[in-house]
Amino acid sequence: MTSTSGTEPVTPPRRRWWLSEWFVTLAVIGVLYATGLLVHVQATLQWVVLQTGLFRPDVLDEVQRVETTPALVVADTAGTIVSTDSLRGEVVFINAWATWCPPCIAEMPSIEAIHRDYGDRVHFILLNLDEDVEQARRFIRRYDLPMHRPAGRIPPWLDVSLIPSTVVIARDGKTAAVSEGMAQYDSRGFRQSLDALLDEAP
Repeated sequence: MTSTSGTEPVTPPRRRWWLSEWFVTLAVIGVLYATGLLVHVQATLQWVVLQTGLFRPDVLDEVQRVETTPALVVADTAGTIVSTDSLRGEVVFINAWATWCPPCIAEMPSIEAIHRDYGDRVHFILLNLDEDVEQARRFIRRYDLPMHRPAGRIPPWLDVSLIPSTVVIARDGKTAAVSEGMAQYDSRGFRQSLDALLDEAP
């Protein structure tokens, strides 16, 4: 293209590639990943989503409930072995989680809230699946929650192929609520469900 003024056209300066939005975004993600903060950033965003109330556990009616056999056997941080068979007659809240799982971290505050209000009436099992047990112990200290580890094969009624995975067991030993993926437990509806389960006869 020839300039009408007789001078050469001015070429706009080439944009520096390291200032591109994509590079900056990838660099930030890389730093977050390298420092271990990416999981917590994702968890915070998912926690915000949980506040909408759209993610709720599925409360089952008596026809949908299934027996929780074989039993889940776990060990607490003191090494005490607990089996779900030995908890028959109680309402049991089981949550499988790991520190590398953002939705697990996102739902922890809501689990802590119901544990604070129901921990003396509902038996809570927070089943950790981390390879690094010490890292999991350091993490769970942020919350007023127990921590357990598998002490045997995990039965199929607790599906840990996708975590977080939660099962609430009624007094009769059958599943009363399930959630495959994150859910909001600190809600009026879920509290009413727990109250109803506590009122059931064993």
